[in-house]
Amino acid sequence: MSQTNITQNEDEQHKEWQKLEASLEKDLEHLNESNIDDIFYKITNHTNIVWSQDLLIKYIICYKSQFGLSSNIICALVKRLSFFIPDFTNKLTKQIIFTFADSFQNDRLVETLELLSLIGDLFNYNVIAELVLLQVLQILSKGNDQKDDILSIRGIIKLMTVCGKTLQQTNKKVHDGVFGKLTTTKIKDDKATEAWKQLFELKDSEYENIPT
Repeated sequence: MSQTNITQNEDEQHKEWQKLEASLEKDLEHLNESNIDDIFYKITNHTNIVWSQDLLIKYIICYKSQFGLSSNIICALVKRLSFFIPDFTNKLTKQIIFTFADSFQNDRLVETLELLSLIGDLFNYNVIAELVLLQVLQILSKGNDQKDDILSIRGIIKLMTVCGKTLQQTNKKVHDGVFGKLTTTKIKDDKATEAWKQLFELKDSEYENIPT
């Protein structure tokens, strides 16, 4: 094959990739409860799934910041995709954990908390396994390279706020152990202190009115 043909093929592939990217972005921008089945059908029947997996995973990870989607909607879509695409859940989980670990180690507060919210929601939907959740809790407990204890504490509080109820049902020992450690944790940050109080109030109420 000549260099010209190779270049043409690369250009065509790049254009196809751009079209795919634009199509997925448009679909996710308009995703809601009423059209989720239609969007799922379009993605799985009119999109090259082999090509689109990495893009789907990227967009799922930034679902809130880029598309403003609710966690319920994105988790419902992920649940559908996990049944349709072989090994999708494993690939998604690995990328989420990698992205979370990088964000946490580099002290990116907003991104870290958003990823923890997604991890907690996916655990609630039985997409992410309990073992993965325990791995995330362990990462948070060890702290990050910036020695930012506040981010660790706020991360644990965020995760338990989102999925503490589910963890209590699946592994009460771990659930109670996390709260035991939080009880003795000294917090020197106003926002973290307020979040700590709200979490314990949530637990005492048997997780009624969980924040969305």
